[in-house]
Amino acid sequence: MTAAKEVRNQISREFCPKLIYGNDSISDYDTIFIGSPNWFKTIAPPVLSFLRRHDFTGKKVIPFCTHGGVGFCQIENDIAKECIKSIIIPGIAVNGATMPEEVTNCLKSLVYK
Repeated sequence: MTAAKEVRNQISREFCPKLIYGNDSISDYDTIFIGSPNWFKTIAPPVLSFLRRHDFTGKKVIPFCTHGGVGFCQIENDIAKECIKSIIIPGIAVNGATMPEEVTNCLKSLVYK
């Protein structure tokens, strides 16, 4: 099976691989940035594992992604679906053409304090 087919298979099964890192408590944080590469229009399976491992109740969650030209697709919605008791704040989708100033401006415009 090709790598692309395996990833599609994992995504369709909502596969959650065991995490080596990312198991520490998030209870001390009020705001959490959740990032993922855009894998076939959604979050990567390890990110899904992270989301399902932690309780985001009452937390401000800011999604971001890297992509090759397609933007967020379903990533923001998929993160929101896993963090139903959190406050989702619009984030940023970046690709190789994104200028550093765009990221800086996005971060400055976020109301998350």
